[in-house]
Amino acid sequence: MAVAIAIAIVSLVITTATAKAAVIASDNAGNTPYTSGQSFIGQDGGTGFGTWIAGGGSVGTAQIASGPVFDVTGGSGSGVEYTAERSFDAALNQGEVFSTLISLATPTGASGVAIELYAGSSEQGVVFWDGSQWEWNAGSGGQATGVTSLSSLTLSFTRTGATAYSLTFGSFSTSGTITGGTPSAAISSVGYRAGDGSSLQISSLQVVPEPSTYAMLIAGGLLMGGAAIRRRRRARR
Repeated sequence: MAVAIAIAIVSLVITTATAKAAVIASDNAGNTPYTSGQSFIGQDGGTGFGTWIAGGGSVGTAQIASGPVFDVTGGSGSGVEYTAERSFDAALNQGEVFSTLISLATPTGASGVAIELYAGSSEQGVVFWDGSQWEWNAGSGGQATGVTSLSSLTLSFTRTGATAYSLTFGSFSTSGTITGGTPSAAISSVGYRAGDGSSLQISSLQVVPEPSTYAMLIAGGLLMGGAAIRRRRRARR
């Protein structure tokens, strides 16, 4: 009986942790209310994110394309850009991970494409195409990633402290501290920017607990189960 109770407790903790991992924030272009060929600006699919908005001065399109994907295409002309922005219902807590899958980037012209991370209205980091590879900038200048692929790229940003972070993008990984503007790793929105005829296609975006945080929840469940067994054994003596 004691073992059954312990197993039930552990199962409950694991189920709760799994549910939490899935629902902090999640969205993809196949969700309701998105419609193929239509703009997704002003729409709010999935859970845990705010409504899609167009960044100030945006010229171009933001619509659901075949895949389905969120397609952001900048208008033609040097310096002409379109940014599709998405806020989080809650800023990243320490130990949480924001990730997004870029299915295809097609950079053209001088403005190219970029994924921008914001805390409030302050840009804290940006991954951008420099003409030959992707670069990462967290406020102290661009850092070459060595990543030259333009398809099936996952960006994962983990908040590890007040201004500290770790980041992976494709085969590139790094960690450090945000140094630009008003430094903060509490990312609260993301912007997908395409300029001068470039396009950026996004399959999905989500926020989940860091794997180590998830593991701690499971370990806590195991400890609770063990404690329940010990209490039962002592009660029988």
